[in-house]
Amino acid sequence: MSVGGHAVWALSRDRRVWFRNGVRAASSGENESLAKGTKWTEMVGEMVMLSVGPGDQVFGVSDGAPSVGGGDDGRAVVFRTGVSHSDLSGKTWRPLTAPPVRMRTASNTTSTTSTASSTPRAARRGVAGKL
Repeated sequence: MSVGGHAVWALSRDRRVWFRNGVRAASSGENESLAKGTKWTEMVGEMVMLSVGPGDQVFGVSDGAPSVGGGDDGRAVVFRTGVSHSDLSGKTWRPLTAPPVRMRTASNTTSTTSTASSTPRAARRGVAGKL
């Protein structure tokens, strides 16, 4: 389960995605039924991970189903499009894409390509040891 500012999302054990309708965060301290919401609605797609940010934007890792845009290994990092205050469940899942990053080894003799890097920019340029 993941909770945003005004939305609640959950994954079931079988990787189905659920959205909780009727949650009203602003009044939830005054009224228990507004905090509970009204019903669960199953959403399209299956995920292995789900996270909701404070602005109610939803991110997930798909299980590789074609409807959610799985990558080469069948999984993709996805986000929910169309999320707004008037439509907290959004519209569709869209895969996040990133351009390849060219990385050099410490000897600068070989290079590899990766789609993500946790190495600071200075270290990738070979200046980390010169600081």
